[in-house]
Amino acid sequence: MFRNIYYETYTNTIHLWYTADNGENKYRTEKWVPYVFQKDDNGTVKSIFGDNVKKLKFDSFKQYSDFQKNNKKDIFENNCKPDIQYLVEKYHKVDDDHINPPALKIYSCDIEVHTINNIGHFPSPQKAEEPITIITVYDWLNDHYYAFGLHEYEPKKDNVTYVYCNDDERELLDKFFSFVHTHPPDIYTGWNISLNKKMVVSGFDFPYIINRTKNLFGEDTKIYNQLSPINKVRVWKSGKDMTVIIAGVSIIDYQALYKWFSPHNLEKYTLDFVSKFEIQEQKLEYDGSLIDLYNNDWELYCDYNIRDVELIKLLNDKLGYISLVQSLALLSRAPMECYMAMTALLEGKLLTHYRRNNLCAPFFEGGVQEGYPAAYVKFPQVGLHDWIVSVDIASSYPTAIITLNMSHEKYLGRIQQITEDQVIDYVKAQHFPEFTIKKGSRLIEYTGKSLELFNKLLGKKLITVAPCGTCFKNDKRGVIAYVEKDMFDQRVKVKKKMHEIIKQINALH
Repeated sequence: MFRNIYYETYTNTIHLWYTADNGENKYRTEKWVPYVFQKDDNGTVKSIFGDNVKKLKFDSFKQYSDFQKNNKKDIFENNCKPDIQYLVEKYHKVDDDHINPPALKIYSCDIEVHTINNIGHFPSPQKAEEPITIITVYDWLNDHYYAFGLHEYEPKKDNVTYVYCNDDERELLDKFFSFVHTHPPDIYTGWNISLNKKMVVSGFDFPYIINRTKNLFGEDTKIYNQLSPINKVRVWKSGKDMTVIIAGVSIIDYQALYKWFSPHNLEKYTLDFVSKFEIQEQKLEYDGSLIDLYNNDWELYCDYNIRDVELIKLLNDKLGYISLVQSLALLSRAPMECYMAMTALLEGKLLTHYRRNNLCAPFFEGGVQEGYPAAYVKFPQVGLHDWIVSVDIASSYPTAIITLNMSHEKYLGRIQQITEDQVIDYVKAQHFPEFTIKKGSRLIEYTGKSLELFNKLLGKKLITVAPCGTCFKNDKRGVIAYVEKDMFDQRVKVKKKMHEIIKQINALH
């Protein structure tokens, strides 16, 4: 299975890092261009609406992109993420229950910066005026630390390799880049190492390393490209923010990861606070400021930096969030960095279903994002009551999707000007009076024979009606409902297995 993927649009090249069936890690490149489907009576693939379609190939990404801009009729599966479409194409035949997650080489990393120009102020990753004094990476796979520091240091542990850089910051960066290029990881992680706006993580380490490298080696330097196994690092700025993309390596910031997955709402999210809360561990303590520590006790300064990358590993040993990210990626055939992007994960999951069933995705039209009311709390009936019953629906949203057969190709429209209570009564009676349905911009009147047919199909459970009046065909399972049911069943199986394991563990005690 895959570990990382990178697509170059200007050369139409897929770069794929994967683990072969024999456990060997491999890397390959392939000329590839994303595609769309087009209506064709002789096509052997079906759209979810039943149209015959065929794959339409292109010679370049530009040709693919231009075609989509100029053709919006009778095409399907447009605007897919190229890397996801490729991964689905390559791995859709792998049964989800038989996915063997590759062992990942993970580096937790941390830098220390000595403030000498703006004492009393936190170093700016945008300006990167202060020298980097030490960079440590912890290789989780091999349980080994590699530290690159300005001054001499004697490691306290056998699994620490220290590289003394002769008081030369340029040499420190050069040796660090050379090491990670020669021994590239699959994942860089750490605390606040990379920008994540969604989780309000500003990102410090990688923006600082790159900007500091430019300050020392010149604005046009490409030495930091060695962060990538194929020497491709993309950097772009937006105001004070800097985004870093490293081809072949996923940056998974653990502070963002913790904020995303943790059920706890903490008063602060420093590494020290979270470590104390989760694992009863903490950063190394010292007297005075970090500047004082650098000047007075270089040995403890290095131990402090090494401890920070260790804490990330200890947190993950308990929480397992990196494994969760990898599982989401493998199940949805999407890059690991997409773990917060629900649309990307759903795109991969649905495309996998389509490929397995000789289908293609529908046309993606886009539109304006709008908010809408979701769940609401009914006003309570005040007073003392007898015969109180508590009702809970297991996973109510998935259950509603499955029960109503909610799916794009099954959508009939929404009944107009009938209240929720009336809809419920009519569904119970399996008989509606005359009504109007709205589908898109069209209004369709249900009277006479059309109404008679509607009520007949409703009685045979071939139409479902939500309390809000939205109607779906129920002749066969819709795509969304099918995938939802499959995922729901998988979840039940996993939970059952988890409870069995817990019982076995408790029996041992």
